Amino acid sequence: MIKTQNHSFGKLETFEPEDKSFSKHKLKDGIGDLTPNEGSVCTLIIYTIEEEIPFTEEALCDYKINEECEITVGEGDSQLAQLFDKVIATMHEGEISYIKSKVDIHGNKLPEVETASKTSGLKLKFHLKTFNRAASVDDLEADEKLERGQHHKDKGTELFQKGKLDFALLRYERALLYVKSMEPLGDLPGDLPDRFTKLKIHCHSNLAATHLKKGNYEKVIEYCSEALKTDERNVKVLYRRAQAYLKLHKYADAQKDLTLAKSIEPDNK
Repeated sequence: MIKTQNHSFGKLETFEPEDKSFSKHKLKDGIGDLTPNEGSVCTLIIYTIEEEIPFTEEALCDYKINEECEITVGEGDSQLAQLFDKVIATMHEGEISYIKSKVDIHGNKLPEVETASKTSGLKLKFHLKTFNRAASVDDLEADEKLERGQHHKDKGTELFQKGKLDFALLRYERALLYVKSMEPLGDLPGDLPDRFTKLKIHCHSNLAATHLKKGNYEKVIEYCSEALKTDERNVKVLYRRAQAYLKLHKYADAQKDLTLAKSIEPDNK
């Protein structure tokens, strides 16, 4: 839930989210008490206020400008799409609001000297026409949680392969949240326990791999260690943790992991 800071804007009520990434001035009230959450499917139109703005498709993801579009909250892997998701999450069905942001056309935060200017930032009008709110994680069955977690893990892997490491991390972290929401497991039917275990290891291992690319070696060790709690003989994870230990000059720890990995798979070069 976004906390707001209310103040006057002429005759319009104005508020900002806690991070002050945008300000919203409501032009028309919506209906109902609910607002979109992650996974909500929304139909909306975003209008430019002044001149045509040269947005790129990569920055917009599934959003479109000056035409009706359908998006799913949480499925945009760009800074701009995440900002638009944040705006939509404050709106009620049918609401029309004027939005002024403190970012450029790619979603990058503007320097303070530019945000002080009245002409800086994006100025847009949002009309949230309809939305179907997604079930909250507490209302999902175990298999649905696994499906959502697997979806975010797979999206994270796509982003990792494209070199979009920060967005890959966000996807892997969201996948892990769904995994954690299933614990303690209890009695699960069929192959759900095996699928759960596999996804949990992949989440920790992939988070470690991404942090390794970013040079966050303490995080690599943390996530590898979590993966090894579930599968202590996972050679890939042992090698990955050894790499992080070496970067931190913890040679004895690295040697221990490498020796164990070699004993498990002696032919693995």
